[in-house]
Amino acid sequence: MLGSLLLCALGSGLARKLLLNQLPASAVDARLLLSTLPLDADAKRRALVALDARAPLVTAPLLSAAQCVAVRKWAAPRIDTRTLDSVDGVPEQQVTVPAETLARLVGADTYAVMRGWPDAHGRRGGGNGGGGGGDGGGPPRAPRPRAPRAFSAFVRKYAPASKRSRLPFHLDTNAYTLNVALTADDDVRGGRLLALHAGRVLDVRRAAGDATLHDNTVCHAVSDVAEGTRYALLLFFYARAVHPFAVRAARRPTPAAPVTAPRPRRTARRPPGT
Repeated sequence: MLGSLLLCALGSGLARKLLLNQLPASAVDARLLLSTLPLDADAKRRALVALDARAPLVTAPLLSAAQCVAVRKWAAPRIDTRTLDSVDGVPEQQVTVPAETLARLVGADTYAVMRGWPDAHGRRGGGNGGGGGGDGGGPPRAPRPRAPRAFSAFVRKYAPASKRSRLPFHLDTNAYTLNVALTADDDVRGGRLLALHAGRVLDVRRAAGDATLHDNTVCHAVSDVAEGTRYALLLFFYARAVHPFAVRAARRPTPAAPVTAPRPRRTARRPPGT
């Protein structure tokens, strides 16, 4: 078990150099990198979907500087340093954000946009991979009125003085992931969001408040934070929730057809003695 976790944490020589900021993402062949990662066959098959540009990867502004500060201030004293991550066995360094707390920290309007982000941007083949602009960039569009997806939210902290300074390449199991930068890339050394998409290894550059949406076919990682502290807000969106009206309709018993007694058959009387 320990050996497999260490292998996952270190990965191949290419992955290790990327995670330690020793090699630019543009210098790495994405398919070669994928072939060397310690992922199972199913994960590698899923990752090929994103490499063929058949999966969304969209980055656009979402939070203001003030909203980023509010979320960071709430999360910083609550970070859990003991629970181990299932990806690499290293402390998660994160805290769950209840839905009502998130709505209060970012405001009701932004919270509503955030909840609808997968429907606004999560189309197959969409996305630009970073920095806004291009296909899928710019301010988020209002989502179509559909039943909201179930989700969970948490803030994760990366720092050089802690055991959580990076995150190895992996794929998420939830339907969509919304990764919001609470600190700008320029405020830390390292801590780059790396993703395998559209035939390339992308170094997704972001300002504070920029959000990146991807689905569970995008293999991604965070490179080592060598200086500064990096915070990110993540929302894991799951399969679409069933609309409550549909739930009630499904549970409502079907009315039974009325039962009527059969009418007695009338028979002609025979004359006596016949």
